[in-house]
Amino acid sequence: MRGNADVRFLTRMRPDVERDLKASSKVFAQLTWPAISPICSGGRLIPVEGSTTSELQNLLDQRAGIDGWQVFKVEQHDVIRSIASRVQWSAESWRSFTLRYQRNNGSLTEVAKWLFSYDHPDYDLSHPALVVQSYTSLPRGSVDGPLLEAAVMRWHDLVTFMKSHPPEKRLKKNPEDGTLFAPYWWEELRRAGLQIGVVTGDGQRVPTPYYKGYSV
Repeated sequence: MRGNADVRFLTRMRPDVERDLKASSKVFAQLTWPAISPICSGGRLIPVEGSTTSELQNLLDQRAGIDGWQVFKVEQHDVIRSIASRVQWSAESWRSFTLRYQRNNGSLTEVAKWLFSYDHPDYDLSHPALVVQSYTSLPRGSVDGPLLEAAVMRWHDLVTFMKSHPPEKRLKKNPEDGTLFAPYWWEELRRAGLQIGVVTGDGQRVPTPYYKGYSV
């Protein structure tokens, strides 16, 4: 099997990026997961942040886009699967998976990592099993909420949709940092027949299901 096992050359995080990562991890664990776990088989969340060595944390984030693990039961078997979490602080929910396409610093984005993994199945590369997108109230970096909305779907379904709906044709620019991102709207994914679960906040810390009958 080909491949370079040298993992020493990881991109060093800028302090502001590291702060956002820590805040995002707290929002995911404290606000998003309690709300969305009932529609994705429940269980316990183990965030990557704080639960692994710094090297492994950076590897999972920078190489695979994995932010946590879900520990749960399937037919009495204890199982685990990986999750990607994207948290945005906003005055409203944009009801989309906003996937970063290009950063100014040239580091790999979710789109690049996930499409590469999808296009190289022979290598069985690590990637998330589920993708979760959360919108929580401003100011940026706050972990107090409330959670506005959150959505979850299978990684394979989302990336398969990306292949037939290229991100290059829907790019937008974040005016704050110049990052290019591709929005994949929850409603368009639902209309395409894909399973997507959404919970809404309505100003409460424990939202209720938006699309009924969803579970993964």
